[in-house]
Formats: sequence, structure tokens, C-alpha cells
Amino acid sequence: MTIQGIISLLISSFATAFIFFMMLIKTRQRDRNDSEIAASDLIIGSIVSILIFFLSIAVSLVFIVCSSKSYAHYHTIYSNKLNANVKFVDSDNVEFIGGQPIKSTSEKTTGTLTLSKNDTTVNRDINDVEFVGDVEKDSSVEKIEYSNSTRETKLFGVTLFKLNGWNDLKIHLKKPESKTLKEQQDAENRKELNSLLDKE
Repeated sequence: MTIQGIISLLISSFATAFIFFMMLIKTRQRDRNDSEIAASDLIIGSIVSILIFFLSIAVSLVFIVCSSKSYAHYHTIYSNKLNANVKFVDSDNVEFIGGQPIKSTSEKTTGTLTLSKNDTTVNRDINDVEFVGDVEKDSSVEKIEYSNSTRETKLFGVTLFKLNGWNDLKIHLKKPESKTLKEQQDAENRKELNSLLDKE
């Protein structure tokens, strides 16, 4: 988080805890019909306020992270002029290799990207992957795009959260031509068979 984000988070959490503290004190005074603040009220109010303070911080952090936007600038890494091999392996060990058919689909969005040429390899941890096109078994990996992105959360123009080095991936999948032609032929045959049954 940025310094502005930390300061804003602490101020808002403290203000929330203080409001709860004052409301609790006023409620207990009203219940006793007493204008004096009892020691027990201070103890209970302080404990509740501390809990509210930390709960407010936790909720705010979840909100800030979940509402962050990604500023991505994708470029194609497969295919490439270096003739390097490109492979992505997700957290379930499902492989997506450039130019090859996939053995199964995946719902995981994290994993490891590996670029290799001859005996040299380079790895990157991927924070988010998007599958585009014909996402089904036996589709081929037609194109892979990579972005070293920035994730940022702003509130009233103030940057609360900023994370550089967020690695995004787009994997484009395409069904083989033979499978596409077969599906088209199957659809045509099905249409003809149904028309035969639907004749009066």
C-alpha cells in the first residue's frame, strides 16, 4: 500500500471505532439514566472499539485489493521471432504449450510461464490467466500474450494501493479444422434427419 493509503485506512478505521465507542457509552448512560461514565463502560467500550478498529482495517484491505484495477499492456510471446518454446503450467499441473493441442481445460488462473531455447529457460510466476477462443479439450494453443501489469486502487484521485509486477497471460485456443468441419457436417446431418421426422 502507498503511504497515503495507509494513512487513509488508519484514519477511517479510527473514526469508525471512535463512533462505535461514543455510541456504546451514550447507550449505556441512557440505560442507567446516569450522566456519569462508569469504569465498566470505559473498559467495555475500549474492548469493542479495538475489535471494531481491526475489523474495519481487515474489511477495508479486502475491499481495496478486490477493487483494484489492472493496467495491462499485452504483447505476443508465442509465436515469436526467437523461435523460443513457450509453455504455461497452471497450479493443477495442466500444460498449455504454444502450437500444441491441450489435453484438458483448466479453471485455475495462476501458474508458471516458461520460455526456453536450446538449454536456456526463463520462468515467470503468473498471477492471472485468461483463456480466449475455443476453450475445450484438443484445441490448439494458437497465440499466447503476456503483460507485466500494474494493479492500482484509487479513491477520490488518491492512490490507496499500487502493485507493480502483476503478471497477466492470455492464451488463445482454436479448434482443429478437421473438428470444425466434422461439427458442421454433424449439424447439417442432424438438421436433415430432423426435417425427415418433422414432415407431415
